Amino acid sequence: MSIVEQVENAPMGRGEIQAVALRRGMNLLDGFDTPATCFIGPAITSEWPPSPSRVGVPLRGGPAGMALGALFLARLADRVGRRGLTLSGLPMASLGMRCASVSQDFGRTGEFFGPLPVNG
Repeated sequence: MSIVEQVENAPMGRGEIQAVALRRGMNLLDGFDTPATCFIGPAITSEWPPSPSRVGVPLRGGPAGMALGALFLARLADRVGRRGLTLSGLPMASLGMRCASVSQDFGRTGEFFGPLPVNG
């Protein structure tokens, strides 16, 4: 019997069940940011004075980042490995969150982010 057959025929262990549960929870939370942006539009306009057309810029960043990542980063991950690509994206996402936390107004947020992907 090969290793693959042994793994397929053996019952799932406690660690495997925990890994599957963790991954399912992560998938659930991963999709949360897109619908949540519908609720932050009014908060952005009340805190900062941008016009409604300028509020659309940060709100469409999530779907645009997902589309660009699906188009370009998936192929790169297939070539260099998903672990390395994920770990290299962590500092970029951390930098984006840090810049957003210290931004004083709407205009300066754009200065901080510039060409950096906000969603990581």
